[in-house]
Amino acid sequence: MNNINCKLALIIVTYNRKELLLRCLKASLSQSYLPVAIFIIDNASTDGTYECLLDNHMLENNRVEIQYHRLNENGGGAGGFYHGLKMAHEKGGYDAYVMMDDDGLPDKDELNFLAQYASHYDYINAFVISEDDHSKTSFPRGDYGFERKLIEQEANEEGLIFNYAAPFNGTLYTKKLVDKVGFPNPDMFFQGDEVNYHKRILKVGITPVTVIHAIHYHPCKIPQVYKLNIGGKVLKVSLESTPLRIYCKHRNLVYNRFTMYDYGYIAITYFFYSYLYLFKQKSWKNYAIFNRAVWAGFCRNLKGHRKYIKG
Repeated sequence: MNNINCKLALIIVTYNRKELLLRCLKASLSQSYLPVAIFIIDNASTDGTYECLLDNHMLENNRVEIQYHRLNENGGGAGGFYHGLKMAHEKGGYDAYVMMDDDGLPDKDELNFLAQYASHYDYINAFVISEDDHSKTSFPRGDYGFERKLIEQEANEEGLIFNYAAPFNGTLYTKKLVDKVGFPNPDMFFQGDEVNYHKRILKVGITPVTVIHAIHYHPCKIPQVYKLNIGGKVLKVSLESTPLRIYCKHRNLVYNRFTMYDYGYIAITYFFYSYLYLFKQKSWKNYAIFNRAVWAGFCRNLKGHRKYIKG
């Protein structure tokens, strides 16, 4: 797979993290296989992101087309990826799109390894590694948790792990996939929007694959995990502490599980989370937000998070 002929559009979503965006852009422009274009989607930042890009001459490049788009309001990761993917797809001329947040750091060969497989698979993820501890992944994988070596053992001789992905973190979607699935749901803001898009992709019969040689560095925050044993099956959950995160997590979880008709999971996790918010966090305030979020998920209301957005 040495002859690569894949026109990539890279989509980076940012919000008030101009230094991280600058770092991500520099790494993206230093790739051994360059994208044709980079779409920067700014979620209405207030930290001088645009001026920072201008001062560092990041919007001027002779090899890669750079497009900067500032949204009118903060739409979260969901809104940013929706607009970015829609802009790139409707413009046309690209074979595939790679999605990442501003706090991601692509290894110099990441796009090269992803592009090699774009003619074989439609949903391809980089291997997302903790930037502070390279022996860990940034997101857990079942019983393997965050242990990189254990997860790598799943890879075949080509370095591919099937049915494994960390969506929107060095994730390649082909034009064919987007034609079939559409765009991410912009109303989900964050905390479950990537799960929603992932499930929609699976529903049309497309299987994800992770390339362990395509490294994408990302911050890793290992949460405190609470376990519940249900008939020999262990359910693992973690708690959020800010109103916006609590609300989006539980609203989107219920919303997504409803589309899967997984009513049993919703019921079990409702009582488990109720116990945790009341007796572990000991916060009536967070418990009230949790209940509002669950009700919004039941009612398919994806607008209520706006009251929790500050600035």
